[in-house]
Amino acid sequence: MAILFQLIGRLIKWTAIAIIYLTPVLGVWLGSSLAAYNNRSTSLAVLAGVFLFPILPMLWELRAQSKGSRSKERILTWGDRLTLRTLVINFVAIAALLVWQPRLSFVALSTRGDWMLGNLQGISCTVNSTEFIQAGKWFGRNVFQLQYKSF
Repeated sequence: MAILFQLIGRLIKWTAIAIIYLTPVLGVWLGSSLAAYNNRSTSLAVLAGVFLFPILPMLWELRAQSKGSRSKERILTWGDRLTLRTLVINFVAIAALLVWQPRLSFVALSTRGDWMLGNLQGISCTVNSTEFIQAGKWFGRNVFQLQYKSF
């Protein structure tokens, strides 16, 4: 039973770490969508993403190691500190973008959020778009039926 709890604990920890390390991707996606919506270059958003991870969290860690005394025993491991610093830096960056342009962020993601796909063409793109349209029609039809159905 203890092994099962350890396995579940590790699974939860690695899932949380994966979500935390995906926050830079979300920040780059939001920033690049805003840039694409305003007809600007998306390269700066991608470069900012490189700073959001790994450069800024590692610089923060190096600064903390140089300032702190080496005799202190650390509670968190180096990886845990880097993970938490990545989360904090990216949360601040995403929050700043959302506070700076709250309405435009949603519009940019909904209209230009797929800018990185470019002009992809082919059977897989056609099939996927057709499936999305059919799923949307099915969802809309069933939601309206549930909405007006008396219970």
